[in-house]
Amino acid sequence: MPDFKHVDATDFADVERVTNSALVDRELEKLGGGGYEGVGFLDAVRRHLGFSNKIEKMDTAKSIRVYNEIVDALNSISKPRTKEKLMKKLGM
Repeated sequence: MPDFKHVDATDFADVERVTNSALVDRELEKLGGGGYEGVGFLDAVRRHLGFSNKIEKMDTAKSIRVYNEIVDALNSISKPRTKEKLMKKLGM
Protein backbone atom coordinates (compact mmCIF):
# COMPACT_ATOMS: atom_id res chain seq x y z
CA MET A 1 0.00 0.00 0.00
CA PRO A 2 1.36 3.44 -0.88
CA ASP A 3 2.42 5.75 1.92
CA PHE A 4 1.04 8.85 0.25
CA LYS A 5 -2.46 9.36 -1.10
CA HIS A 6 -3.33 11.43 -4.14
CA VAL A 7 -4.27 15.03 -3.59
CA ASP A 8 -7.71 16.34 -4.49
CA ALA A 9 -9.46 19.70 -4.34
CA THR A 10 -10.31 19.30 -0.64
CA ASP A 11 -6.59 19.58 0.17
CA PHE A 12 -6.68 23.25 -0.69
CA ALA A 13 -9.97 24.08 1.00
CA ASP A 14 -9.77 22.16 4.28
CA VAL A 15 -8.00 23.91 7.15
CA GLU A 16 -9.31 21.55 9.83
CA ARG A 17 -7.12 18.53 9.05
CA VAL A 18 -3.61 17.62 7.97
CA THR A 19 -4.05 17.28 4.22
CA ASN A 20 -2.30 14.97 1.78
CA SER A 21 -0.48 17.95 0.27
CA ALA A 22 0.81 18.96 3.73
CA LEU A 23 2.12 15.42 4.29
CA VAL A 24 3.91 15.56 0.93
CA ASP A 25 5.43 18.94 1.83
CA ARG A 26 6.68 17.53 5.15
CA GLU A 27 8.25 14.53 3.42
CA LEU A 28 10.04 16.71 0.87
CA GLU A 29 11.33 18.98 3.63
CA LYS A 30 12.57 15.94 5.55
CA LEU A 31 14.27 14.45 2.49
CA GLY A 32 15.89 17.82 1.85
CA GLY A 33 17.53 17.80 5.26
CA GLY A 34 15.06 19.81 7.30
CA GLY A 35 15.18 23.49 8.17
CA TYR A 36 16.05 25.95 5.44
CA GLU A 37 17.66 23.23 3.32
CA GLY A 38 14.49 21.17 3.47
CA VAL A 39 12.31 24.10 2.47
CA GLY A 40 14.75 24.81 -0.35
CA PHE A 41 14.40 21.24 -1.60
CA LEU A 42 10.60 21.46 -1.42
CA ASP A 43 10.75 24.65 -3.48
CA ALA A 44 13.20 23.12 -5.99
CA VAL A 45 10.98 20.09 -6.58
CA ARG A 46 7.88 22.22 -7.07
CA ARG A 47 9.69 24.62 -9.40
CA HIS A 48 11.03 21.69 -11.42
CA LEU A 49 7.44 20.56 -11.95
CA GLY A 50 6.27 24.05 -12.95
CA PHE A 51 4.80 25.13 -9.63
CA SER A 52 6.68 28.11 -8.33
CA ASN A 53 5.15 29.06 -4.99
CA LYS A 54 2.30 28.71 -2.53
CA ILE A 55 0.29 31.45 -4.26
CA GLU A 56 -0.19 29.05 -7.17
CA LYS A 57 -2.15 26.74 -4.85
CA MET A 58 -5.07 28.93 -5.86
CA ASP A 59 -4.85 27.20 -9.27
CA THR A 60 -6.37 23.98 -8.00
CA ALA A 61 -5.97 21.93 -11.18
CA LYS A 62 -2.26 22.78 -11.44
CA SER A 63 -1.75 22.08 -7.75
CA ILE A 64 -3.41 18.69 -7.99
CA ARG A 65 -1.34 17.73 -11.04
CA VAL A 66 1.98 18.72 -9.44
CA TYR A 67 1.29 17.14 -6.06
CA ASN A 68 0.04 13.90 -7.59
CA GLU A 69 3.17 13.68 -9.73
CA ILE A 70 5.22 13.99 -6.53
CA VAL A 71 3.00 11.41 -4.78
CA ASP A 72 3.48 8.93 -7.63
CA ALA A 73 7.24 9.45 -7.53
CA LEU A 74 7.44 9.09 -3.74
CA ASN A 75 5.32 5.93 -3.79
CA SER A 76 7.42 4.36 -6.54
CA ILE A 77 10.89 4.75 -5.03
CA SER A 78 12.27 2.13 -2.70
CA LYS A 79 12.68 2.67 1.03
CA PRO A 80 14.53 4.17 2.65
CA ARG A 81 13.57 7.14 0.49
CA THR A 82 16.34 9.61 -0.25
CA LYS A 83 16.58 13.00 -1.86
CA GLU A 84 18.75 11.51 -4.58
CA LYS A 85 16.27 8.73 -5.43
CA LEU A 86 13.44 11.22 -5.69
CA MET A 87 15.46 13.62 -7.81
CA LYS A 88 16.37 10.82 -10.21
CA LYS A 89 12.75 9.67 -10.43
CA LEU A 90 11.60 13.23 -11.21
CA GLY A 91 14.40 13.81 -13.73
CA MET A 92 16.04 16.60 -11.75
